[in-house]
Amino acid sequence: MTRPGQLVVTVATLALLAGCSSATDGPLDIPTSDGATVTLIAESGPRERAIGNIRATNTGDDEVTITRITLVDPSNVRLGHSVVVPMTANGRTMGSGFPVPPTSTDQDYDRLAALWATSEPAIGAVVEPGQQVNLVVGLEQVDKSRCASLDATTVTYTAGGRTYRDTWGTTYDFTTLDGTRCG
Repeated sequence: MTRPGQLVVTVATLALLAGCSSATDGPLDIPTSDGATVTLIAESGPRERAIGNIRATNTGDDEVTITRITLVDPSNVRLGHSVVVPMTANGRTMGSGFPVPPTSTDQDYDRLAALWATSEPAIGAVVEPGQQVNLVVGLEQVDKSRCASLDATTVTYTAGGRTYRDTWGTTYDFTTLDGTRCG
């Protein structure tokens, strides 16, 4: 039996909880790439492969603080280094597929090392209003003898006292070391 006022308390509680949930329409603009699929070949050593072409722009009036990065539906892959790199004057990102952190034997080492040197951990990074950053997420294939994949990357952040979530919808598939494509 419902008592008078019980429904009001329930509705008020649900409304309060809804106000605390994550919204997706926040000020951090991460252009969607839904439907895109990128295939990477596994790294032969202990290093991670980066997805580093994520551009994020704070279009709001408050600073944005990144609080969490998660992989959507990962299979045989886990999150590695996650860093924020200031965008270069020409708008170039670190790009995808290279091993991180960069070492002197890597192709394009000078450019990648210079960008990496300006990076800061993504978790806790502050993006000022109007600022654009390059979000670089390292992926580690757990078992390099098997294929791996993930459906998307989700960024959770706060701005103006609210929590937001935005998903960058590029799918990544890792082939095996010999380049065999996964089915």
